Amino acid sequence: MTSILYNIIISPIELVVEIVFEFMFGLVGLRQTNQGLAVIGVSLVISLLTLPLYHRADAVQQKQRDIQNAMSYWINHIKRTFKGDERFMMLQTYYRESGYSPLSALNGSISLLLEIPFFIAAYHFLSHLEVLNGAKFSIISDLGKADELIKIGSISLNLLPILMTTINCISAAIYLKGFPLKDKLQTYGMALIFLVLLYNSPSGLVVYWTCNNIFSLVKNIFYKLKNPKKILCFVCAILGTLFTVFMFSTGKVTSKKKLVFMIFFQTVALIPLVLYFFKKYANTTKKSETNIQNSKSSVLIFILAGVFLVILTGILIPSAVIASSPAEFVDLQNYRNPLLFLINSTCYAIGFFLLWAGIIRYMLPDNSKHIFDCLMWIIAGVFLIDYMCFGRSLGNLSSLLVFTDGLNISKLEKLINLCVVCILVIVLSVIFKYKKIIPFVISISTICIGIVSINQIHNAQKQLSDMAYIKEMKTESKVQPLFRLTKTGKNVIVFMLDKAISGYIPYLFEEKPELKDQFAGFTYYPNTLSHGFFTNFGTPELFGGYEYTPTEMNKRDNEPLVEKQNEALKVLPVLFYENDFEVTVIDPPYAGYTWIPDLSIYDDYPDIKKYIASGRLQNNELLFDSNSEALLQNNRNFFCYSIFKSIPLLFGSIFYSGGTYYNSVRIKNSGFIKEYSILTLLANLTEVSNEKKNTCLLIQNSTTHEPCLLQLPDYEMKPEINNTGYKTAADGHIKMETEIQQSHYHANMASLMALGKWFDYMRNNEVYDNTRIIIVADHGRGLGQFDNMLLKDPAIDVEWCNPLLLVKDFNSKDFTISNEFMTNADTPTLALEKLIQNPVNPFTGNAINNDEKTARPQIITSSGHWDTTKYNGTTFDTSDGHWYSVHDNIFREENWEMIE
Repeated sequence: MTSILYNIIISPIELVVEIVFEFMFGLVGLRQTNQGLAVIGVSLVISLLTLPLYHRADAVQQKQRDIQNAMSYWINHIKRTFKGDERFMMLQTYYRESGYSPLSALNGSISLLLEIPFFIAAYHFLSHLEVLNGAKFSIISDLGKADELIKIGSISLNLLPILMTTINCISAAIYLKGFPLKDKLQTYGMALIFLVLLYNSPSGLVVYWTCNNIFSLVKNIFYKLKNPKKILCFVCAILGTLFTVFMFSTGKVTSKKKLVFMIFFQTVALIPLVLYFFKKYANTTKKSETNIQNSKSSVLIFILAGVFLVILTGILIPSAVIASSPAEFVDLQNYRNPLLFLINSTCYAIGFFLLWAGIIRYMLPDNSKHIFDCLMWIIAGVFLIDYMCFGRSLGNLSSLLVFTDGLNISKLEKLINLCVVCILVIVLSVIFKYKKIIPFVISISTICIGIVSINQIHNAQKQLSDMAYIKEMKTESKVQPLFRLTKTGKNVIVFMLDKAISGYIPYLFEEKPELKDQFAGFTYYPNTLSHGFFTNFGTPELFGGYEYTPTEMNKRDNEPLVEKQNEALKVLPVLFYENDFEVTVIDPPYAGYTWIPDLSIYDDYPDIKKYIASGRLQNNELLFDSNSEALLQNNRNFFCYSIFKSIPLLFGSIFYSGGTYYNSVRIKNSGFIKEYSILTLLANLTEVSNEKKNTCLLIQNSTTHEPCLLQLPDYEMKPEINNTGYKTAADGHIKMETEIQQSHYHANMASLMALGKWFDYMRNNEVYDNTRIIIVADHGRGLGQFDNMLLKDPAIDVEWCNPLLLVKDFNSKDFTISNEFMTNADTPTLALEKLIQNPVNPFTGNAINNDEKTARPQIITSSGHWDTTKYNGTTFDTSDGHWYSVHDNIFREENWEMIE
């Protein structure tokens, strides 16, 4: 309950503080100069944002003081004249006749009541902000610690809290001039409490609060001037203009995001001045009784709009994401139902759209409340239309709510969306005049999205219930060996690296010559084809052979795709098992067509060992943040994703902020860490045995599927990456211009380096020569990096279907390259060669060989329908792509043809 209340009351403020800090931190190079400037920027922005709220609070307090002053004579007279119950009755009667309630005295403390949650939010955020640790700012050596600026012998005193309190007292003295003693005692007492609370706090937090006090001091001085509003409006306009001119003159505004911020900042700075002159010269004739009645709009509209927004952003949008693939949001280390994320997102939404929106509305003058109600009505309409009609196909979303291929929204789509939003605002503003129908419209809309939300939650829970085995999985406290390699028998390893890119190999080996020694005995097949661009098309053939290419699977149109996928995944394990091999399967891809593999597909063969390693086994020496901690960021990211999906596309792309949603916690590429961690643990997972027993290991790993920028030249995980001055062997030969291109190269290099170390371990333990190893990918990735792969007729990037294939046979010694035409459907034939005579598919009775490869051109599909939760019928849905035929050499354009 405490956590829920915190997420409703404090977390919305903390989220705003965090977003402002991250924006200021990344603005015009602040990240490279000084974190202290970002803290000051946050203080300024938050103070400006809350200024109207505090100004209104001051007005309410002053009104309360005026009422009390007007009543003080008779209250004192009653207290002097009467005693006991008689005094009480007389006071109550006087209060009632004056329209005053003793509870109204709370209005005199409204500024304090507002200040407490803002203080808690800033205190919690800045006290736990890791980026301040070790950051120097002016004379402050470390913003993450108390300043200790005064040294007296061996004693250190903190100067900033004293300075903060001094400024606070000066500001209070100016503001409280003429106030009663009790108000002064209350304010000065609070100043002393803040001194005690913040004395040993991180100096970054004290800098923030000191700047707040300076701003308050300036505000109080302005209030004492003649016509302070006019002066303040002119100062805001001048300062905003000077700041904007300075930014443009220094040439620091280099990105669209920063340009939008500058325009927004200048507009906000000019608004007070424009409103001042508008009010001054506007028609000030007395409002009619009808207009006054109109200004007192029904609170029902506000409440209904708030509830609608809570369900939309807190439940509907997050539940849609979870229901699309619940297993992606399951933490296998510490199981928790991913639907619990909805509690947090709903709390955030309640805090924003009901609690704090309600406080703002309460603080507004009565004649402004109808404007706020209209704004809530417009926001509800815009959010719904934006979510339902725009940004529907933005790409593959990861478990951290990041689009894996980046966020790409065309300028035309943004422009269309902006025009629609403008028209919608006008229409909704006109409709607002007919207030009687609005509650009905919002109520019906709320019921509809509520029903959809319940249905999505039910579907997600049903899928999770079907995966009940997840709850029983327990992570070992210590990494244990999962598979055995024998010294005296033969070992076969089929290692699938998801989306490993073949074309990188020459450059990777050139850059790291030691790889050629570590991969001695391997043959590299650059002329390798996959029959599809995605995992659901490429893995069946990889594990089952040519019977499981997309065209062959489509011929069996009376069987569900999931059954054919499971069958393909069992072909090699069952064949080796039936021929007395000790078989281990790790992370079989799309087993059961679920994100977390359904190992029950092997239940008919209890002696086949099967494990899920992804998400469970982690190298604690490698990780900066565990997968559990990364997933917990979704407690705030789900609500942020909802806002991203609901606001206009132009602002949504800025708010997305590269998938961070302005998160101050530096968790990056959790998917890469989770998968790469397993590669670094391969030696720990391997048990070497002298028992004369043949073994077979089939393992899938997705390190290459989770691209990640690493620190050159050693391709290491670092909290901050700076590769300025470093070059890779691929630079200048293939396109390495974008972060996506670079991160794919880095992930492939890190994977081979980790495998190389495992091969060294195998050599040292005398199990390398008697082991056949096949490293193969299910598909490639169209990154437009290789000129010889960008075909014009037909138009296709061959990099999509050019998977990695490296094969080491028993006792082979040298690293070689073969241009033989291969496909990843050759994998079963390569794995079984000379070990099982005339192998036959145990499920279909058909011979396993690669005769199909040379019998006719190979048929591939470019379909992007990869999502097995949607495209899981009896045949592959390829309606969004094309079919191609190719033969012999995939790099020759004349060998390609688009077919029906």
